[in-house]
Amino acid sequence: MIEPVVNTLSTANTTQSSNATDKASEIANTFYKLLTTQIQYQDPLNPIENTEFTSQLAQLSSVEQLQGVNKNLTYLQLYMASINNSQALSFIGKEIKATGNTVYWDESNSPNLNYTLNGEASRVIVNVFDQNNTLVRTIHAGQQSKGDQSIVWDGRDNKGNAVGKGIYKFEVLATNTEGNPVSATTMLSGRVEGLTFENGVTYVMVNGQKVAIGDIISIAAPPETTTQTTQQQDTGDIITKTIKTLGKAALIAAPIVL
Repeated sequence: MIEPVVNTLSTANTTQSSNATDKASEIANTFYKLLTTQIQYQDPLNPIENTEFTSQLAQLSSVEQLQGVNKNLTYLQLYMASINNSQALSFIGKEIKATGNTVYWDESNSPNLNYTLNGEASRVIVNVFDQNNTLVRTIHAGQQSKGDQSIVWDGRDNKGNAVGKGIYKFEVLATNTEGNPVSATTMLSGRVEGLTFENGVTYVMVNGQKVAIGDIISIAAPPETTTQTTQQQDTGDIITKTIKTLGKAALIAAPIVL
């Protein structure tokens, strides 16, 4: 999935670099033509001053050097893009937490609404909205302390009806004991399913949502499933039984030395 993107970036930047090179070459050729024409038709009684001639050559040299710098910067940009894309591959399958106010409801697993309170709050209310910004559910979280908080939404509206599958938005309204508002930062979480690239920016896909790499706050390995844990336990039991069996067989087969 990375290679087409790198190739696309490479093609785009190579095209830009090629255009810049052609433009610089055109300017250089034009300069040489003007310079030779100027020398050819100069007044023998009033020839070009050496200082003026040297200055013109120095200007051309500067243009050529800038052309080389531009080409090197293009190669460096491609190199950094390929490194970033390769590193982004390691995010796939990981659990992330990022700044954002969206949550995915799959009609089966109750999602967590994560947020961070920037102060002690005596009253916290979490509102959930659909894609049309229509209020779906209001959850009263009560009193909460400063720091990371999380509340579970059961996927139902204020009337107790289950809502449809999809992406929802949420906001956090909090006040302290004096009635002053307490700011809160909402976060989204989920497992990275894939990567996508737009205009040179890398995004991870979480529950069908695009999340910019720069918005990610934390990354963690996914928790082991029950099946994996059971398989590991079964494997451990088999190894233990085998060792015990081999140990007994070794004792039986061992000769008795008097």
